[in-house]
Amino acid sequence: MSNISASLTKWFAERPQWLQIKDLAKLKDADCNLLDSLMAKYSGFEHSQPAESPVELPKLDDLLADVTSLKNWREEYAKRSASSVTG
Repeated sequence: MSNISASLTKWFAERPQWLQIKDLAKLKDADCNLLDSLMAKYSGFEHSQPAESPVELPKLDDLLADVTSLKNWREEYAKRSASSVTG
């Protein structure tokens, strides 16, 4: 009985994640480009760097501009319907 309850618990816990797949239909090429550029720009700060070549942190103004851009994108994306996307 514990295996069944564990399976059901896992299924219900994962269910909201796979239900969000429908939101992928709202993605446009510009969305992917924005997210890809931000990932490329900031991924170096998340990974280990050699001590002999430290990574310079982003300027505060640049960081603020990128966070604002991402916030604005997220608000617009949340309002977008999947049927309104043409590419």
